[in-house]
Amino acid sequence: MLRGVLRSANFRYELVRDEHVGHLNGRLDVPRYLRERGRRVVPRRYPVIDVQRSSATPENILAAFSLRWLVSELDTCVLLLRPRSGTLEVRDAEQVRADLARLGTHPTLRGAADEAATVVRRERVGWLLDTVEARIRAGHVTRAGGYQQLVGWVRRAVTGEPLAAPGELAVAFYGAQFDDKLFELWCLAQAAAALTRLLGPARHTAAHLLARDSRAPLFVWDAGADVIELYFQPSLADLVLQR
Repeated sequence: MLRGVLRSANFRYELVRDEHVGHLNGRLDVPRYLRERGRRVVPRRYPVIDVQRSSATPENILAAFSLRWLVSELDTCVLLLRPRSGTLEVRDAEQVRADLARLGTHPTLRGAADEAATVVRRERVGWLLDTVEARIRAGHVTRAGGYQQLVGWVRRAVTGEPLAAPGELAVAFYGAQFDDKLFELWCLAQAAAALTRLLGPARHTAAHLLARDSRAPLFVWDAGADVIELYFQPSLADLVLQR
């Protein structure tokens, strides 16, 4: 989303009050010049008004805030999880952080970085989101598509809504550190939870998933005239003999 915003980033022109020393080269700020004409300084100073292009629009401040926030969240995750050096997670985190750092060098984000820091310090992200949305609705933001997407993403994030929809994320299992038995037990627990939501509490539940007998069910549900039993790795012969 940030790359999309930067490809069509907007800007605005601002009037900046300045002084030229020695000679006038620009638009004279007449009211200020008249107020200060009695001041004797050497060399002579002329108050002027310059028109400068600025990228510090509310939309770009939101983009800079988002970048700052992403880097902070990534660093916090790595600090708390303490993954072992050289693992896939560490390499991925380092690559993502490097990508974000490169994005931060873009002139649009650099120009809005100070204002984004102020938003963080004063905890005004809600006000910033409302301001950007109001500007988009009023038609003050050209090429608003990327900014609109960014506003939605940040608002969902700050309110705690899930940011990923089913099907968006890929899962990879790798290396000798992956515990296939633990994964199978997790799948068993998820299956039991789903059946409980569908059928109600189980009539029989094992004391512990690890204290199991492949010939006995871990969970038993009554479903009307039927009985549903959930086993963990039973042999086909045991199931046939029980029937």
